[in-house]
Amino acid sequence: MAKRIGLVTSHLLVALFFGVSVQTQEEPQVHFNRPPFFRIEQCESIRTAVSDAMDARPLHERQSLFGTPPAMAISASLNDNTVSDEFFQGASLGTAWPLASGFVVTNRHVVAGSRKIALLDQTGAKFAAWPVLRDDVNDLVFLQVDEPQKLPAALPLAEARTRLGSSVFTIGFPRIDVMGKTPKLSNGVISGLQGLRDDPCSYQTTVPIQPGNSGGPIFNLNGEVVGIVASMVGIRDEASGAISQLPNISCAIKIECLKELFPHLPAHGTDINSLPSDPGDLESIAQRVQNSVLIVVAK
Repeated sequence: MAKRIGLVTSHLLVALFFGVSVQTQEEPQVHFNRPPFFRIEQCESIRTAVSDAMDARPLHERQSLFGTPPAMAISASLNDNTVSDEFFQGASLGTAWPLASGFVVTNRHVVAGSRKIALLDQTGAKFAAWPVLRDDVNDLVFLQVDEPQKLPAALPLAEARTRLGSSVFTIGFPRIDVMGKTPKLSNGVISGLQGLRDDPCSYQTTVPIQPGNSGGPIFNLNGEVVGIVASMVGIRDEASGAISQLPNISCAIKIECLKELFPHLPAHGTDINSLPSDPGDLESIAQRVQNSVLIVVAK
């Protein structure tokens, strides 16, 4: 019986494991041979506030960012701090986190095809968000919100290269239907300095991840982001199509690949406060950074 090993995105496994209604979309493609330049697309954000309905407006005059035009409006459901289970029904869920420039980072596949995107912080505050820049090759997207100064503190980015065997961890929101809406931590090490098939823009790690971790930060023990959670690794049975997740293997996008996109961001970002980069033990660093991690709800 033939089997094939390959990347399995958390978004795909949400559809397989959750049994919830998510928008049908093609499985994101995995690119192992990186082109000399990022394939990116910018868009001019056009946002119109409406009270009770979504205003679906194209992001770019040539092509909307994700094929269907996402909404550029705050809906009535974002006007209070109550979060019911119904808020998450039928949604694609992931993890995001703010940059010092006021933009928010997550995986592209988390919000692909969505018409409404919300970010939730640990106080229950909700932020309507919209994409301003995507990188299809590296599965990254930058989101913008109306009042970035109300976001939690930005996470610091690592400057030094991460070494093989470095201790790392992630905080995110896996399987909130089962595990709840509070942030969850999992840790491991950098087990490979390149991703599958020697992908130079990714690490292999032993950090366990689940659906919902997608887009979350991978931290070192200085509290700095060294990567972005991208995918689990699974075996697909070609006869049945069934996918079995391999334990202790996950892939993360290197922070250097995220930084290379910064020159393409809109110039009107708003600087926000950032957390410090200080060494410490796992418990103290987790306490420092946990409130800067956001839930992504995309519909």
